[in-house]
Amino acid sequence: PYADDGMQALELLHSEFDIDLLLLDINMPRLDGFGVLEVMKQRNWLQEIPVIITSSEDDESFIQKVYELGVTDYIRRPFNLTVTQWRVSNALTLYARQKHLAEEQVYEHEKTNSAIINILSHVVESRNFESGTHILHVRHHGYSAAPARGGDEPLPALAGGYSYALGQFRPEGSGH
Repeated sequence: PYADDGMQALELLHSEFDIDLLLLDINMPRLDGFGVLEVMKQRNWLQEIPVIITSSEDDESFIQKVYELGVTDYIRRPFNLTVTQWRVSNALTLYARQKHLAEEQVYEHEKTNSAIINILSHVVESRNFESGTHILHVRHHGYSAAPARGGDEPLPALAGGYSYALGQFRPEGSGH
């Protein structure tokens, strides 16, 4: 998609959030590129969408400002098409790798949480079978409830489950 001004660019970003990369000019009507970057930064869109600024501006303070706002790259006009294509490709590759690493970290975190829950359930089960089974039950419902909460990580449900399960096993004020 193409936007004629900064406001239209934000509308496209808001409605079609599957945009892979944004080539952004600073000099645009209604809302300039700085304004677009500010909104993208406030909405944390810069973490998901790489932005490459294209401008004929060569003032160092100008270039520093766009990088401080969170752009991925700055390409000075007039630009070489082949070099620009490589820079766009590199930005897309870096963002894809970053996203993949983040997904791997979430997977590893979930595996670790599952292992901890299993260990806790066995420890509790060795003292009281019902409480150990209850912890495993809470784990199952914590994970299955995550999509119903909008895909949030299941950790909040699990944390509540731990305290509830351990509360049954070791009631407050029991001293044990």
